[in-house]
Amino acid sequence: MITVLPRVYFGNIAFYSIYNQAETVSFDPYEHFLKQSYRNRCTIISANSKQNLIVPINRRQRKEPIENLEISYAEDWQRVHLGGIISSYQASPFYEHYAHLFESFYKEFKPKTLWELNKKAHEIVKPILGIEKPEIRATEFVKNYAHDFRNKCKPNDDFNRQFKHRAYLQVFEERHGFQINMSILDLVFNEGPNSSSFL
Repeated sequence: MITVLPRVYFGNIAFYSIYNQAETVSFDPYEHFLKQSYRNRCTIISANSKQNLIVPINRRQRKEPIENLEISYAEDWQRVHLGGIISSYQASPFYEHYAHLFESFYKEFKPKTLWELNKKAHEIVKPILGIEKPEIRATEFVKNYAHDFRNKCKPNDDFNRQFKHRAYLQVFEERHGFQINMSILDLVFNEGPNSSSFL
């Protein structure tokens, strides 16, 4: 069975659990951008609270197919995101193992579109998780599929709010308690090659 997913920005644990359980994954480049979704944001845990890392987009293009949606570089959001990741995870068990991957991603990679950015983010994460699924690209927009998660990749969707997974040790757990379903970044920096066992 084909599972249809959107391209997301360092998707949460629920997203990668779906990916891990899929037989074949189809990514849809023809869907339109959904505001306040994980297509251009991820949530990490900082010293103070949860922190949303948001990729700014060209607002005039919101009704374009997501494959064509351009990133705005009017602000240095890459520096902000990398700084947030460093301050949040430099004390984590696997930070030193993976830091170079993310430094390169934020300092050297400057794609034109959100689609390219998210594709690269996904390519960084897959080898860390040790999971690889057959991936295909949709050839046209279809409103509904049998196994369709495109509209589930939003923070306020019931699927994300009700999703459960095993707890793991988090950097700021003593301060904030365990925070469920964070960005996959939180899991890989804390669990490294063991991350896939939580999916």
